[in-house]
Amino acid sequence: MKQEIINILIADDSGFMRLMVKQMLQENVHFKVIDSATNGKEAFEKTQSLRPDVVVLDMLMAEYDGLYAVKNIMKYCPTPIILLTSLDVAQSSQVFEALQLGAFDFVSKPLGVFSSKIRTVQDELTEKIYSAKSVDISSIIPQSSILQKKNHSPHTFEQKLPYQIILIGGSTGATAGIEYILHNLPANLPVPVVIGQHMPTHFITSFVQRLQKECPLSIEMVRSSLALKAGCVYLLDAESNWELEKMKNGEVVFQKTEKQFIAYNLPSIDALFISAAAIFEEKTLGIILSGMGRDGTEGMKKIEQLNGMTIAQDKESSVVFGMPRAAQEQGAVKYMLSLREIPMFAVSCLA
Repeated sequence: MKQEIINILIADDSGFMRLMVKQMLQENVHFKVIDSATNGKEAFEKTQSLRPDVVVLDMLMAEYDGLYAVKNIMKYCPTPIILLTSLDVAQSSQVFEALQLGAFDFVSKPLGVFSSKIRTVQDELTEKIYSAKSVDISSIIPQSSILQKKNHSPHTFEQKLPYQIILIGGSTGATAGIEYILHNLPANLPVPVVIGQHMPTHFITSFVQRLQKECPLSIEMVRSSLALKAGCVYLLDAESNWELEKMKNGEVVFQKTEKQFIAYNLPSIDALFISAAAIFEEKTLGIILSGMGRDGTEGMKKIEQLNGMTIAQDKESSVVFGMPRAAQEQGAVKYMLSLREIPMFAVSCLA
């Protein structure tokens, strides 16, 4: 069967960058760059008139920026948007706002303007364009409103809890879901939460800072030998793969690992889940959210084999159903739940 051509609109205020990205994308015979825009307003107007399959959008543009484009495109002519941006830590909160507003995913633009630099992200951008083209656009639009619900109320827990740790793994489409889950966990949560999310480290740093401002739980990025504490949330950085290790004094700490995993690395969700399951066994609660690929499947299988609890985000609420589907197909998912159901289900499991 002949593969369908994917029509792409590029928006960037640098003429050189527009040219480089266009040349790079059109090396793929299935991609056609139908036009380009120099700012967010022009990107919105051309999306309305040309109806591209995917918009590749810079965030920092003069007059009308990327956020303007995302807001208006998702409101008036919903279209999958991939952010191709080089925002630093101080500015990268805009990326998370764009994702909440409905942007599909982002690719971190390399620093510098040389064509050899932009080509370092060619494979990643290509993969995400294919995924964006196949996404059900209706699964993206609700992400912008789901975070309106927040629960800062304490919860009454029994003395003995069936789970001692909550693990969350996600990739494309999962950042808004992670925020929603954390916003709806009680402030007196008696177990730690560890999150593996596929994104560059400087964006994870910004994500941690964002969550620290908005979430009632303590949030921090992992570092070597950092010990787990109840009621704290930990995010893996993307510099290493991370495992949990139980020390002689009973503490469970984070350690970097040189192990490599087939599905994904830096950070590997499988590395986290497998090591946690080996320590906590049936007292492990593993959650897989929206994402491309199959990272987390082996970890979920390990949790399931040790009689822990496994939950995956359902197809209807996932932006990309790849990771939940892979775990489900391997028989590693006990419950398929919508994103809205997951935090309450997790709390009721712990109660």
